[in-house]
Amino acid sequence: MLLVFSLPMSNAAVESFFIWILFCFIARNIFVRPSWENIKTFFRDKINLSGLIFYICIGLSLFVSGSLLAQSLRAWIFKWGEGALLFCMAQVFLKKKHVKILLWVFIVSTFIICIDGFYQRIAGVDFIRGFKLVRVSATTLFASTASFRHYNNFSSFLVPVFFIVHAMLIKVKKAPLKLSLVFLLLFIIINVFFTYSRGAWAAFLVVNIFLIIFSTNREIKIVPFILFSFLVLSVIVFPQMKEKLFSVIGRDPGAGRFGIWRIAVLMFRESPLFGKGLGLFMNKLSNYTETMPQHTHNCYLQILAETGLVGFLSFMWFLKEIVSRCFYKLSNGVDFLFVGLFSGFLAFLIHAFFDTHLFSLKLAIMFWVLAGFLSVYIREDFTANGEAIKQGGL
Repeated sequence: MLLVFSLPMSNAAVESFFIWILFCFIARNIFVRPSWENIKTFFRDKINLSGLIFYICIGLSLFVSGSLLAQSLRAWIFKWGEGALLFCMAQVFLKKKHVKILLWVFIVSTFIICIDGFYQRIAGVDFIRGFKLVRVSATTLFASTASFRHYNNFSSFLVPVFFIVHAMLIKVKKAPLKLSLVFLLLFIIINVFFTYSRGAWAAFLVVNIFLIIFSTNREIKIVPFILFSFLVLSVIVFPQMKEKLFSVIGRDPGAGRFGIWRIAVLMFRESPLFGKGLGLFMNKLSNYTETMPQHTHNCYLQILAETGLVGFLSFMWFLKEIVSRCFYKLSNGVDFLFVGLFSGFLAFLIHAFFDTHLFSLKLAIMFWVLAGFLSVYIREDFTANGEAIKQGGL
């Protein structure tokens, strides 16, 4: 619970609470040792098996890391290992009722972060970490970051949580709580706008369109409809908003990304099987350009460049197992909370095409936490080997 609450606020807190969860996990397995049959059952589930295979596969890129083996090993054990362990521990410790509680913790944490974002716009510095507004490249605009180091990271946290809050709004019955969630949705939308993150805007709009088109429930459709109407009216009525919107859209369409993407593809072509070494993209970048070391601004291309086809395809298998089961669950009726959780996960994956969430500690942990929540939420609909359980009338 504390890890989820501190997720958007502090890397150090996330690391500390992860160590505590790991300690509890180890202690549990010492005193209640899982049988070999339990372990086999766990990995008979294709989501868990694909996650294990992915982690092993990206570890194979250690063999091509050369003199930077120690750095690559740290990335494998700590950066990727922490997330993979959290995913497994979520399924050991959590049940659906626990996931619901933790999502409320996410919402409380988001409320604090949104207030921090508003405070930063007024005072010029956030009250949690003391971070200043960041100038958006090729514009005169300054974007909100709240407790994150970059505005893209701030928006990457907010957009998935928006859909979770949307689901909670539909689910709760008490009027004061509903009103609070309505205000929180507005806070999130305003903060996302002031991040000026085009990747976040794209993910936000795509998932809202997805809900409008594919949802058969009017309660799920109504917020996206209201939102689109509000955005259109805002652009028409407020010239300043229109000016800001188009100044962001009109800047360098690639923001330097296309050149970095080409280099990532070139790295992959030079070492297609195992890539250039896990966690080494920025180190290798200087061999191709004089650009300052940076990530690819595309999670999928960076995984491809660092770990080759072996790592990339195993990651796609892992995502496929989660997403395909989520679509199956969607076809079996409306569970508002699940729809919100899945929509948030999709938004994260879409935005990851334009940025490097999986290479930022807070957002990487958020990815594994959301994946773990989804896996816990859907496992009752499937047998131990991941086959769908046939339900009445379907």
